[in-house]
Amino acid sequence: MGPSLPCAALLLALAACHGDPGADPVEVAPADGALEVATLDGGAGPSPAGGALWVEDADGVTAGVLVRRGGDDAAAGRVIYDLVTVFHPDSGLFFDLTMADGVVRYPATTFFNGSGCGQPVGVTAGGCSECRSAFGLAFLHDGAWWRVEGGATSQQRANGSSRGPGVASPCVAHGSANTKVFPVEAVTGPAPPTTFAAPLRFSWR
Repeated sequence: MGPSLPCAALLLALAACHGDPGADPVEVAPADGALEVATLDGGAGPSPAGGALWVEDADGVTAGVLVRRGGDDAAAGRVIYDLVTVFHPDSGLFFDLTMADGVVRYPATTFFNGSGCGQPVGVTAGGCSECRSAFGLAFLHDGAWWRVEGGATSQQRANGSSRGPGVASPCVAHGSANTKVFPVEAVTGPAPPTTFAAPLRFSWR
């Protein structure tokens, strides 16, 4: 006696699942609302190509990769909206500048030898006794690049003048024999440009 009708249907279905492996596959239409998978060969979805937001001057000269937009509103005289921090890959330096005028800004109160803001001796170390200075932090002074000594502890330095980090940062003469600073050194080797044509702009690359 042959199999019943339901059993015969089941046997036919199993035969279809385990049919000839050389047979052409059966195409099944996707269900409505199926997700479209992104591919790396130009298919649907966002491009996998990376990039960065660069800051360049009006002549196309590169300042660096944008690290931060906007200044520190807790520090007097800072430009909150115009100030940017950039990283210059060729030199490994980080520095602040303002987009509207292309001027490189001091990272913090900077102290100098003499009463006329001559040679820099350091930047303010603040009140943290265990803190160390940042690596790669730089500024431009009298056409030359200076770098804070990275990973240094604070030192007591004599100085005769200082300049703040704000846009209006005049040289202030004074006398101090023991200001707490992180030491600075002149940059040797690769360095960013010493001038930038205003206004600066952002460029995605």
